[in-house]
Amino acid sequence: MSETEQIAQDLENPTLSPETRKILEARVNYLTSKGKGGTGGGGGGAAATPGATKKGSPEDIALDTQAWNYIKKGVLPYRKGTGGGKDKNDQVMKRVGQIAVDLGMNSEDLINQSAEYKADAQSLAFQTKKLDAIEGTLSSFHNNVQTWNSVAKGEAPKLNPEGFKALGSEFGKMDFTDVKSVNDIMLRIKQEFNDPTTAAYLTAAMTVAMDYARIMQGPQSVASLTEGARKDAERLIASGYNDKARAAVIASLESDTQGQVKGVRDQRDRIEGRMKHKKLGEQPSDDTDALRKKYGLDAK
Repeated sequence: MSETEQIAQDLENPTLSPETRKILEARVNYLTSKGKGGTGGGGGGAAATPGATKKGSPEDIALDTQAWNYIKKGVLPYRKGTGGGKDKNDQVMKRVGQIAVDLGMNSEDLINQSAEYKADAQSLAFQTKKLDAIEGTLSSFHNNVQTWNSVAKGEAPKLNPEGFKALGSEFGKMDFTDVKSVNDIMLRIKQEFNDPTTAAYLTAAMTVAMDYARIMQGPQSVASLTEGARKDAERLIASGYNDKARAAVIASLESDTQGQVKGVRDQRDRIEGRMKHKKLGEQPSDDTDALRKKYGLDAK
């Protein structure tokens, strides 16, 4: 996970002190102005234009953070804009407009909402993005589980249970800390294991484990998932020796992912429920006529 992504998650914490929040927001602005995602890599150079960011990238997350800072505090991140499409403050304001439209209002109406409403709205946006990312991974996860299961069936006649356990142990010793993509993982496995079928089996297990980690931990970079995913892959590899063992692991993974999706959906629904009661101009009816009649206020 990049530094910008981590800060974006930390800013979701409603218990942050104003001082801490101010420091984190300043750090996001600094990383964005330097054109860095905060991954610790080289970087630097000219700052990227916020309006041309890739969805889900560190720059995109930073732009969201800056937009929400303006919505809640009326503060723009840059002192002076150049005007036009390259004006960074202008890009922040455009993102504010996009957020408002997503909430069914215009920018002015959103800015005029209560602090509680805006805090919930930011949390809702985060949970919605998280749910979209998880649901986008589910299809890949189900397909990769079936691939792993099929390859394991082909390997089962050749490897007894001890053979699978030994394979998992050998796999567990591999170092994936510097990988940047699934292709890097595949190449690393092929370099360690000469047999094509064994390499395919290990790759399938690691791919399932990475999808599982993304669903359970949320959308993050491949590199940040590898250690946890590797441990899950070891469990998959070691359980590949028969249909019953594989079925048990698959059932566990499916149950975990379904529970995670439900949890995120429930949290999002609770936030939406709170927001309906906090939105200015749309408070629920207090049944004024009935109350006036009850207390005799309509009698003249």
